[in-house]
Amino acid sequence: MSLGHGQPGRHPGMCHPRRSSGQQILRNIAIQIENLRLAAWRIRIHWIPGYMGVPGNETFGSSSKARSKHIRACRSSHSDFRLPQLDAQHNVLSKVTENILIHPSIPTEGVLSVADVGTGTGIWLKDVSKVLEKTNTNSYYHGFDISADQFPENPGNFKFSVQDITLPFPKEHWNRYDVVHVRLLVAALEETDYRTAISNLSAILKPGGFLQWEEIDEEAYISADNPVIQEIRRCFDFSLKAEGKCFAASAKVYEECKKAGLVDVVRLHYLSSANSDLRLETEKRLASIIETLYASLLLRSGQVADEEAASKRAGELIEQHWSLCAEGKSPHLKLMRVVARKPLDGLDL
Repeated sequence: MSLGHGQPGRHPGMCHPRRSSGQQILRNIAIQIENLRLAAWRIRIHWIPGYMGVPGNETFGSSSKARSKHIRACRSSHSDFRLPQLDAQHNVLSKVTENILIHPSIPTEGVLSVADVGTGTGIWLKDVSKVLEKTNTNSYYHGFDISADQFPENPGNFKFSVQDITLPFPKEHWNRYDVVHVRLLVAALEETDYRTAISNLSAILKPGGFLQWEEIDEEAYISADNPVIQEIRRCFDFSLKAEGKCFAASAKVYEECKKAGLVDVVRLHYLSSANSDLRLETEKRLASIIETLYASLLLRSGQVADEEAASKRAGELIEQHWSLCAEGKSPHLKLMRVVARKPLDGLDL
């Protein structure tokens, strides 16, 4: 593979490509590389600096490489915050919804194809397949994520692909799925990305197919008397806004679904307080969120100087959290869910 990059000192854009036209090309290349790796291809990239032999540019290039190395190191350490506890969190969220993985307004009898976007380990797909196999033994399941890092090593009958939700899906997925499920992208999507994301998701839905999107957003962090919840809300609100993201994710999804022409759009919530047996699990989950996402956002938004300081702040907040729990002040978990349907061609006017 040969990739020309004519501007010296722009390595950070290649480490973390964003939305400009050149960087969109890099995002597509990165996704294709991941999918080739999944297909057992061996990929080798040879970097040839365009500034070699150009006086002054070589010095600039050396300093740029040092900066890029620092950025890669930071990104690598941040990625560790998302890896643990995904399946455990899925189990908690399933119990919060009383194991209603697909909302009752979605008729499951005719569901033959399901997509899970932001699939992680594929745990939601696996559990949904157990529900659907009672009536549909030949259903097709496909998980998508921005990275293949968490895909299962032995996927069995499930398919997995690397896909950025802000980019169009390959044409073979258009109008293919009866249900498209999305979950917990509040800390990943920029506010301006939601409209594009929902347009891309609508494209892979069959006419009459359903979108189900779940978030734990600002609605989950409201408290008049719990200082831990108040601090988490303050941190998340500050950090996500600084990154151009939307803390009111479920409200944004609801709004953009309406604007995209989806129909029967509803926004629902589920509370862990409806099941007293969930208390310890939700307490542990919040401690995990503080240890991972809270600490990560402190660092990413510059509220602390380094990772050690972020870990220290998180540790202190976790101690306070457990003290409050011991006093009987255990916060509940609130999960938001948006359900919408793609219109049947010409029949939902």
